[in-house]
Amino acid sequence: MSGLPITRDRHSTDLRPEIQGLRALAVGLVLLYHLWPGRLPGGFFGVDVFFVISGYLIIGHLLREAAVTGRVRLGRFWMRRARRILPLALLVLAVTAIATASIAPLGLRTQYFEEILAAVFFAENWRLAADSVDYLRADYDPSPVQQYWSLGVEEQFYIALPLVIVALLALAAVLKIGRVRLIGVVLVVLAAVSLVLSVVVTAETPGVAYFGTHTRLWQFLLGGLLALVALARPRWLVVPARAGQLLATTGAVLIVGSAIVISGDTAFPGWIALLPVLGTLAIIASGPDAWFGRLSALPIASLQPVLWLGGISYGVYLWHWPLIIFSELAIGTLTAPTKIVIIAATLALATATKHWVEDPLRFARWRGAPRWEPAAVAATALAAMLLVAGGSAAGWAESDRRVTALAEAERAPNEQECFGAASLANPAECADAEFPRYFPSLDLLRSDDGNREECWARAEVEPPKLCELGQRDGATLRVLAVGDSFNGALLEAYGIAGEINGWSVDVTSRRSCPWGVPETDGIWNEGCGQWAVLIEELIATGDYDLVLTTASNREASPERFEAFSTLWQRQVDQGVGVIAIEPPPRGVPDYLKCVRGAEDDRIIESCTNTRERAFAAYSVYGAVSREVAGTGVVDLNDLICPGDTCPPVVGGAFIYRDGGHLSETYSRTLGPYLAERLRAEYDSVRVELDALVG
Repeated sequence: MSGLPITRDRHSTDLRPEIQGLRALAVGLVLLYHLWPGRLPGGFFGVDVFFVISGYLIIGHLLREAAVTGRVRLGRFWMRRARRILPLALLVLAVTAIATASIAPLGLRTQYFEEILAAVFFAENWRLAADSVDYLRADYDPSPVQQYWSLGVEEQFYIALPLVIVALLALAAVLKIGRVRLIGVVLVVLAAVSLVLSVVVTAETPGVAYFGTHTRLWQFLLGGLLALVALARPRWLVVPARAGQLLATTGAVLIVGSAIVISGDTAFPGWIALLPVLGTLAIIASGPDAWFGRLSALPIASLQPVLWLGGISYGVYLWHWPLIIFSELAIGTLTAPTKIVIIAATLALATATKHWVEDPLRFARWRGAPRWEPAAVAATALAAMLLVAGGSAAGWAESDRRVTALAEAERAPNEQECFGAASLANPAECADAEFPRYFPSLDLLRSDDGNREECWARAEVEPPKLCELGQRDGATLRVLAVGDSFNGALLEAYGIAGEINGWSVDVTSRRSCPWGVPETDGIWNEGCGQWAVLIEELIATGDYDLVLTTASNREASPERFEAFSTLWQRQVDQGVGVIAIEPPPRGVPDYLKCVRGAEDDRIIESCTNTRERAFAAYSVYGAVSREVAGTGVVDLNDLICPGDTCPPVVGGAFIYRDGGHLSETYSRTLGPYLAERLRAEYDSVRVELDALVG
């Protein structure tokens, strides 16, 4: 017969074949997914398998201690967790920090060091969750410590769950009720609440759901509930050997099948995460008898290489990702032979650090008084964390200083007459212009962003934040520029145009919110409707003469045409003109990777987009302007894409900071031409407005 066994001591945990097999499977899924994502689209959920295993083992340990002693020794529990987790975690972070300072491009170092700091204190999951809803950071490249998000979730669980159990033990004693029953009821309620949150938050903000502890807690708790049931050992739960084999096979099918069915396009975790979670629970519940012997359902799981991979799975998980990231930075696109080398290096590092770092520090004997051991381990752990954090903070400060110095050094060449858009506006005069190198440098390109925090509305509904640009005293026209991040990218151009024309220009932007986009639009972002109402109130009370608007280039639709026409007409009825600025053409896919991977003399050739692809989508602005008198359109795209192809560099300046947003540098070079064209277009709009009033 095969029951639901609970491990009896720290060493037997590592010897259970079903646990080791699951660890090997989970880390294998993650490793293969990161190297060949197209071949195994759902492999990322290997971390979910780890979460269930952790919940099962940790809650099981706490429950056994409570059952035997009636209490939980928090100090000793956290000491064991620190010995198990921290040595290798901090070693990998320290090595990553050194590699960041040595290998990473200057433009990426600040981000990398910031994330290393978050990882040191196991907050990387919340850092990534915040970045996922922060449009100004959402396009950040994956960092070499991004895998620490799951470790952060686990550590937060390890800290909070024992406190909950201690509180429940005290409550059970006061109420004189069964400890196990009370703990079981609370765990069920917490798991249900977390699962509901996972479904709801996944639908609303999938980035937060993926990285959030509150939306992952149920996976740990379901594993813990299995441990609780196993501890009680009810007679009805005894599973015959053949049934255990069937259970193990079913669990394996659920996990492997999920890796094929689930993909990056799947809303995850949500309810779909139940598939790999239930598969993991089934395999654990099957017990070790289902993994050995003549009747084994999955004999491969008991092979020595599988057990070995399960034993080093923690090291494999931590080492593989920085090896991938730094290899891509060093040599570009990874080929199949390179990926095999990365796998070999990962396995070698994981094996070496298991034998020379993890196990020696995990099982080292304390020579002093045992009661002081938790405090000594805590002090040592804190010192090591502060050491790595201090080094990373120093690296961050130095990187930030160098980026600032480089940006200042590059400003002077940007003033030459034929730089950027000027080379297309004055082709005859600039035909022979030479540029020693492109600006901004690749180290600064991604951060060459005109969007600013002070004029950016967050995802939540909040009053518009305004950047006040142009001529503020004695302005001849009050202008409001409103739109999404493409509007924010023109901030420099707006400021220059305002100063040249003698206009005051207020600028406000919001993530994925074209001004007046209809709710039925595919890019609708929650809160855009309320934000549009706030913008109209601002226009009504701000004494504006003109509204400028622009947004990302999307396919025109009848719904969008109707929404914009209605909105623009309301402004015209109030005597306010509207001028739209056509969005820029698109750059090539993987724009940043393309320009970083090409040599200076090959960037224009290899990263040039065709006009057909660059303008595959078109805006509705022109059609609306022809329909609504008192409105107009300004098109700057002849200064961005001059012919049948759209290059990434014009007049020595990079046009984009990513695949579509204009760089701050190029926006600055567009400023004088935006001023000229806005002034001419407004003259026409003003005539129409005067005619309507007359």
